[in-house]
Amino acid sequence: MTVAIKSRQIIDGTGASPIRDGVVLVENGRIVDVGREADLGIPDGAEVVDLGDDTILPGLVDPHTHMTINPGKRGLLGQLEGLRELDAQQGARAASNLRLDLKSGITTQRVIAEVNWNDIGLRNAIEDGWVPGPRMLCATRGITSSHGHGAPSWMFDGVENIRKAVRDNLQMGADFIKILVLDRTPTMASYSFEEIQVAVEEAHRAGRLITAHAGANPGTSLRLCLEAGVDSVEHAIPVSDEQIDLYLETDTAFVRTFTIGFQTATDWDWFAGKDIEGRVNVMRQIVKDTVENPPEPNDFADYYKLGVTLQERVKNTYDVVVPMFNKAVEKGVRWTVGMDSMHGLIGYEIGSLVEWGLSPMEAIMGSTKQAAEVCGVDDDCGTLEKGKRADIISVDGDLMEDIWAIARVNFIMKEGERLDHISVF
Repeated sequence: MTVAIKSRQIIDGTGASPIRDGVVLVENGRIVDVGREADLGIPDGAEVVDLGDDTILPGLVDPHTHMTINPGKRGLLGQLEGLRELDAQQGARAASNLRLDLKSGITTQRVIAEVNWNDIGLRNAIEDGWVPGPRMLCATRGITSSHGHGAPSWMFDGVENIRKAVRDNLQMGADFIKILVLDRTPTMASYSFEEIQVAVEEAHRAGRLITAHAGANPGTSLRLCLEAGVDSVEHAIPVSDEQIDLYLETDTAFVRTFTIGFQTATDWDWFAGKDIEGRVNVMRQIVKDTVENPPEPNDFADYYKLGVTLQERVKNTYDVVVPMFNKAVEKGVRWTVGMDSMHGLIGYEIGSLVEWGLSPMEAIMGSTKQAAEVCGVDDDCGTLEKGKRADIISVDGDLMEDIWAIARVNFIMKEGERLDHISVF
């Protein structure tokens, strides 16, 4: 049977102007047409879903998440503590996180490294209908050095050990590969060029994409990863004209994760019991209060042993990171944004981009079309186009006038199945 989903406005994610009084026609989990209702009409016998004044748009794509962890364990550092818990505990926490992600409008997400193949088990559970959640693309284990960032089970040293680790990940069902490369000194990274290169070679040999967690120093991890041929870089945006040029030369994309940088040791409890819009509003208030009423200087720095206060972290984002982000976007560097482990807050990532200078359409495309391209699934999702999966959401309001309507998700469909009845808790 055909399902006709109609509303006052449709944003198809391609960058085209919004479609007024439009309709999306769906059959067998796929989109069969999109356009003005006056032009397409509604087939006889179709089930009509009238979403009124809502804005319809593609299901969001989150290219960077960690489904079994969140900062509620103990702030930023507590994320790794969660990876040491029993698999059953991690799975239970993931089930809660996946609900938040789905209710945020995310229908596809890239899980950017877990332990014990937990992401594969949960991906299978979602596909089998046991757990509600977005469609998952899994990295399985991250690949990091023995003095690198991540869980002990991710640590591999030397070219042949890394080659074997990548192949083992692929054998277990990895959809893509992630390598973690840190800046150890101003001139040295945690992995050699040859070690990074073999990971890239093995991923590409299998027809898989590879992404890198890297720092922003131009002469160390970022340059090594870009020159070795990684397809995308997590966290690190170009912070100089030289880096912008290197991104453009290699056609590499970056995935910026803004919200995780604003997390503190105590505020996760403030999200408890709140719906998605409530959570986004809490995050907005945290950042506003930090800028206007700075916390005690040593609270954040002492807790995290980062040598930086939360105010300084936010100030650096506003004064340094955001201007360079905007410059990279203007120059044509491929980009998207990810939520990391800040489940339920993809709306904050999107809304902040508009506050920082992007247009509403640019911000929306960053989490739809562009995100799907970075994840390598743009043939299947990321836009509302004929033949693609029927991943469709709607929000209460006009996103061209109020980007924060992105936090008010009403309708959720994943591959033709309605899931908006799923609760947050």
